[in-house]
Amino acid sequence: MFDIAQLRTVRYPLKEGSIEDATAKAVSEAIAEEIVKRRDGVSPVHGSIKGYPDDVDERAASTMKDVMTAAASFQGEIRTVRVLPYSGRMARAKELVTQYWKPPFIPTTALALLLLMKDSADTSEDWNWITDFIDKLPTDVADQEEVRELNAFAIANAGKPIDAIAKLEALIAQSGPTPERCGILGGRYKRLYTRSATQMEQMQYLAKSIEAYERGMELDLNQYYCSSNLPRLYKVRKGKGDDERALSVSKIVIAACERAKKLGVADEWLRPTLLGTAFDAADCDKAEELAKQVVAEGAPLWKITSTIEDLKAAVSQVRNQKRKDKLTAVLKDLASTAGIKTV
Repeated sequence: MFDIAQLRTVRYPLKEGSIEDATAKAVSEAIAEEIVKRRDGVSPVHGSIKGYPDDVDERAASTMKDVMTAAASFQGEIRTVRVLPYSGRMARAKELVTQYWKPPFIPTTALALLLLMKDSADTSEDWNWITDFIDKLPTDVADQEEVRELNAFAIANAGKPIDAIAKLEALIAQSGPTPERCGILGGRYKRLYTRSATQMEQMQYLAKSIEAYERGMELDLNQYYCSSNLPRLYKVRKGKGDDERALSVSKIVIAACERAKKLGVADEWLRPTLLGTAFDAADCDKAEELAKQVVAEGAPLWKITSTIEDLKAAVSQVRNQKRKDKLTAVLKDLASTAGIKTV
């Protein structure tokens, strides 16, 4: 099997079906800069076999059987870590780093380890450990866009949101926005908003958070992480038309989630997002049902913590006291089950 979606492609205009001089010039102008942007990208083969095709590192050469066996073993150990109790995940993840991060360095291995550590981290010390690991990566690995995204996320969770924002802004300026990058950026500004000491700072960070999330939503309406954060922020801002915007975006979020469910999309944010929409709608029964599902899925602790913060904001906006009390009880039960002490 060969996944053609992994091929880097550049599209160019050719409406006439033949290549005249003017058409050739238009094609050249369309692809020249785009080729420069993509030429240093990493394909599955180049990422797996260092130096391919002209300068293959012989230490990395192996039979396909050996490679597949080693990959299966590695992935099996990663899956084992993910089902461990929260308290033991990071220690085991560090052991895997020691075991597998050895020369010759393969970018795909580094990324798999980083994603595992991201979903195992709990304390600021854990996040600092991740950033230290990234700092020691070879340049060709550390400069990959997904690694840079992970680095910014880890820096923010280590308690340095301003530094994380600077790195994300630099990445977006260099490589362009994506829903993922805009979502991380919006989350950093949202965190600064909740921790601001003055009303002026709160207004500034709230505006920047909304701007980042709106940008991410506009890039792809089916990527509902950015859009799911907007209704609560609109209600906090209370600007002209914000109530209507909140209602409109909520419908977009629900439609995107329903689409994902029908298509069987394996998205780790699907149930947490649906849980958030249930809290926004003050649907207590649905919220209770989804809260149990989120815990049963074994979501990473940082994700549950982030979800709880959003649910707290949703509860604060519920006007019916009876529903508010019931949602608060669901929220406390979710936090208690996950071992989070403060709500």
